[in-house]
Amino acid sequence: MQWREGHLSAASDVDTGRTARLMSYRLVHAPVVDACWRFFDARFAGLRYGPGVVARVLADQLLLAPPSLIAFFLSQSYLEGGTAEAAAARTRDAFWPTYAICFPFWCCCHSVTFSGKIPVRHRMAWASLCAVMWNALISDQNQRAVSREGAKREGSVQGATEPSG
Repeated sequence: MQWREGHLSAASDVDTGRTARLMSYRLVHAPVVDACWRFFDARFAGLRYGPGVVARVLADQLLLAPPSLIAFFLSQSYLEGGTAEAAAARTRDAFWPTYAICFPFWCCCHSVTFSGKIPVRHRMAWASLCAVMWNALISDQNQRAVSREGAKREGSVQGATEPSG
């Protein structure tokens, strides 16, 4: 996404800090996801085929995705040096637009993840392939939130310096 944003013209232009922040989040997040999926498997063990797939996908998207997105935006803001207030504001600003992308994207991916076509031992690898695209999407959403924060700050500074009529 750095290339699409016009920030990348050569490999040396990669924002290594942004990449490291995203990797740090994923290193913590992946084991949590795996544990949750194992819980979903145990909880929905009696549901096979279509109903089991739907139950696991909905559990993932309704129980796991919201706290994951919140943790993502909070962690990225903190790792960028933001305050608790700034992190909360970014999360409020970016959560719903990102969840609107998250829900259909991961429902499609996880309809395959939980279908039985991917052996359980390979699910995390499959999801990691899907996450390559998701990482680009969520990183872009974070950068859009950063841009909106900057625009709000500039607007408040300009408003404060303009003489009142």
